[in-house]
Amino acid sequence: MKKSLQTRLTVYFTILVLIPLLLVGAIGTWQTYNRERQHALESQDEITKLVAEQVQNFIDTRENDLLSLINIYGFSSASFEEQSALLSSLFSKETVYEEIILTNGRGRELLYLSRADVITNQELGSRAGADEFEKTKETGKSYFGTVSFNEATGEPYMVIAIPSFNLQSGQLANVIIAKFRFKSVWDIMGQADVEGSGSVYMTDSNGYVVADANPSVVLKRAQVAPPSKNQFATGISGEAVALAVKQIKFGDQVFYILAEQPVAEALALAYNNMILIAAVTFFAMFAAGILGLLASRQITTPIANLATSAQLVSAGDLNQTAIVESEDEIGALAQAFNAMTKQLRELIGSLEQRVTDRTKALTASTEVSRRLSTILNQDQLVKEVVEQVQSAFDFYHAQIYLVDDAGDLAMAGGTGEAGQIMLERKHTVSKGRGLVGRAANTNAPVLVSDTQTDSNWLPNPLLPETKSEVAVPISLGNEVLGVLDVQHNQINGITAENSALVQSIANQVAIALKNAFAYTEVEAQAKREALISLINQKIQNSTTIESTLQTALRELSIALGVQEARITLKVNELSDSGKLA
Repeated sequence: MKKSLQTRLTVYFTILVLIPLLLVGAIGTWQTYNRERQHALESQDEITKLVAEQVQNFIDTRENDLLSLINIYGFSSASFEEQSALLSSLFSKETVYEEIILTNGRGRELLYLSRADVITNQELGSRAGADEFEKTKETGKSYFGTVSFNEATGEPYMVIAIPSFNLQSGQLANVIIAKFRFKSVWDIMGQADVEGSGSVYMTDSNGYVVADANPSVVLKRAQVAPPSKNQFATGISGEAVALAVKQIKFGDQVFYILAEQPVAEALALAYNNMILIAAVTFFAMFAAGILGLLASRQITTPIANLATSAQLVSAGDLNQTAIVESEDEIGALAQAFNAMTKQLRELIGSLEQRVTDRTKALTASTEVSRRLSTILNQDQLVKEVVEQVQSAFDFYHAQIYLVDDAGDLAMAGGTGEAGQIMLERKHTVSKGRGLVGRAANTNAPVLVSDTQTDSNWLPNPLLPETKSEVAVPISLGNEVLGVLDVQHNQINGITAENSALVQSIANQVAIALKNAFAYTEVEAQAKREALISLINQKIQNSTTIESTLQTALRELSIALGVQEARITLKVNELSDSGKLA
């Protein structure tokens, strides 16, 4: 009878402990596993978004290089010598271009710049019939070609073509065809912040890998099928991975950025938690069997308490803790249970906070991008950027400096009273001086997480609470247009992730500034041409030489804003023969 009672007590105790632990362990394991799966896909998705943005900026920069020649310098109305000078300057300055070709409106090559060969005028041919000319001519828009490879070196290239139209007739005047090295996109893949043995690569619309940190993957023409959404699938190496995909388009060309991480690495924490929970569960079974033989009453109360806490945790109340009433096995079990729930609380809290912060930052960046796309006035653009960045990220201060004619950095916009005072004082910073000057000089972000420990940091009396600061260049390629500077009143208040997002916004500001410059120039040119056309029309309506001269004199005086103007005519005397000498 005694043996039977001990057996029953052992069984009862084991059941009382085992069932709640298994339930909590199963729920916790399942929740942790699902969270880790989601976190793994989100991590890869963040990588694809960042890499896609960098690739987009790189290729957009190539397009903007050519568009700036057309929109800013009036390419279509320039002479051939001026056009040649502009293209040669771009070709020598931007070494990313392998070839730059200029054709007329019929596809005839007028200029051929190449780093590999010297093309004489006699060797110039025609691009008529080629996609880069015909599709550009047909659509009137920028053309992007597929990624091609040099058969000898294996180096990748991409072709972009930009049309230039005669401003008066609207007819196609020229097509600029540029072949640029795609190797920089490989470098972007290699510089991606991947975790563990993860990788990032880029495919074309047919699934062929066109960019990878490992050139052999591209050169052997590896092919994958990009998924329609982020998921766990078979990776490029044939093993199971957490895979994220981001589609980007350039004209008719569609590319996919894929980031992957082996499942064993992506779900390592989940697997460790499963092992931990299994170990705790088996330990609890052993402890229950031993203590059940000693006294059922002494173990009933703590087991009941532990079961209650476990049920609350399994219902979602992770703030519950088990009461440790003794230092024996049950106490150890309670401590292990508390440690497990603490880990779950910290993990969930960390994940939720990271997701919240990242979502807020991306939302803010998207909102800034949306607003920038509609602003063509430089002053309004600068003011909108600093206000949006400061409020969206809750920074202490935000300001923008633009490079002036003297090569210094002139403050163009700033938040708060300090920003207004510096604007009124026409505050400037020399290149190389302070964070702003260093960012402009190096064309790279400068981050100071703790201003008190950085000897090169220069304080501003108007901003006494600055504890951390980052200055990022506003640039297009190697051309620095200005600097976006943000400051926080907390040490480590600005992280590397914040810096990356601010840099992303700065890249968008650079494009928006270029658009604003181009718009202002085009608007001014349009006004000049309209005024000239109006004066010509009035002169043509004159019927006599006197009225013609009076009309020309009056209209020029009004156009030039002068109060007095005159026209002097020189008339030759008649010769003896009665003819003008």
